[in-house]
Amino acid sequence: MRTVWQMIKLKVINNRKLWICCLCIAATTLLCFLTPFPSGDPDVKETVLKVWLSTDREQLLQMDEMASIYSVAAGFRNMEWFIVLLPLVAVVPGTFEFSEVWFGGNFYLAALRGTKKQFARKWVLECAWKAFLCVGCGIGLYIVLVAVNFLPLDAYVNDVSESIIAIVYGDTLLQRSGWLLLAIVHTGLLAAVFAMMALVLTVLWEDSFFAISCLVLLEYFSKKMASGYVGVVYERYESGGLPVPLKVRLVEFLFPSNHLFYDRSFQYAFGLPYWIYAIFISLWMGGIALLFCWQVRRRNA
Repeated sequence: MRTVWQMIKLKVINNRKLWICCLCIAATTLLCFLTPFPSGDPDVKETVLKVWLSTDREQLLQMDEMASIYSVAAGFRNMEWFIVLLPLVAVVPGTFEFSEVWFGGNFYLAALRGTKKQFARKWVLECAWKAFLCVGCGIGLYIVLVAVNFLPLDAYVNDVSESIIAIVYGDTLLQRSGWLLLAIVHTGLLAAVFAMMALVLTVLWEDSFFAISCLVLLEYFSKKMASGYVGVVYERYESGGLPVPLKVRLVEFLFPSNHLFYDRSFQYAFGLPYWIYAIFISLWMGGIALLFCWQVRRRNA
């Protein structure tokens, strides 16, 4: 029995794939912790991590309901650069492993076990679910750690249904839990899209580092341009009380960084339920998968 346990322990220690996934989970959790703390003095600009490490129960009780567990947990992606760094933590678990097979001379050894189509399907699915699980587990770990150190909503308000959180996220615990679960799943789907795009870019440019860097830079420039575009829209329409035309909102859809919060804002922006967006992102993932399959099939050497 002891020998079996030692073998399992040794296998876990030497499992590089497992440690890379754990590193990405930890990195996702850290990104969540670097989000601004939603309560307290806005001029101080404290992060959740700083408050989590330095604030005790008595100090938390002196704050408002925005310091509650749910409020802090729901803001897991409010850090300014969350969407810029999300491709990095999402892509690493699968892309570097794929690069070793694709560029290391093991492609035909792997392809001989099946067809090129099976090879492409394996890597698309593996990279997508690894990105989804790593990001989802990282967010889940963040929520658990938040729940350990912060206080529940009923510690701040007598009637939860009259709180700001209930107005924004739902009257019942079930509604609020559903909102949070949808936010996690939506973020995980975006991570899966990044991972699949990284495969295509890695094959196209023959460099996994360049592929990852392009995704990060794409989100960076998208965020900068989207911020400028929002300012223009506000000055031209919203400041004068004019309705924003649909074609203007469609341009906003073209900025990839805006998709981070579409689980909440999609219906407001376009008047369509979220499941329409879910169909769109499913079709987008399917298109990426087909493109990657085409890249794999046309490889001859």
